[in-house]
Amino acid sequence: MLTNSGTIISSFIASKKMRIDWNSSVYLPASYDTSDARYSVLFMFHGAGGHQLNFLERMDTKGQLHAMHYEGIVVYVDGFNSFYLDGPGYPMESMIMEELIPHYLEKYRTNGDILLGGVSMGGYGALRLS
Repeated sequence: MLTNSGTIISSFIASKKMRIDWNSSVYLPASYDTSDARYSVLFMFHGAGGHQLNFLERMDTKGQLHAMHYEGIVVYVDGFNSFYLDGPGYPMESMIMEELIPHYLEKYRTNGDILLGGVSMGGYGALRLS
């Protein structure tokens, strides 16, 4: 049985580029509230037709992170169906690089290390943006 696992927080950015409140979910490791440590940030991108809660609703991501003793922050990004590219709907690539990443690096105690991950469309986005 896993104990003392991290916390999932609902979050959003008031995006100036998209003119919307852009939803995300954030995992903070259990040590975040009891330590002065700085953490890396892993941005997770979902697949086509999904949203930021897919990793949390369809698998025990929180339990998996705890079982791996992962000591980092994870931001689950809502990428809509953008392929994480600038397009006619949303300037997603620009938004991620210019608003999303800087926002979370400033909001939490980070060490500046940025990791990108994803599945399907999100994997494409992670590779392309990296």
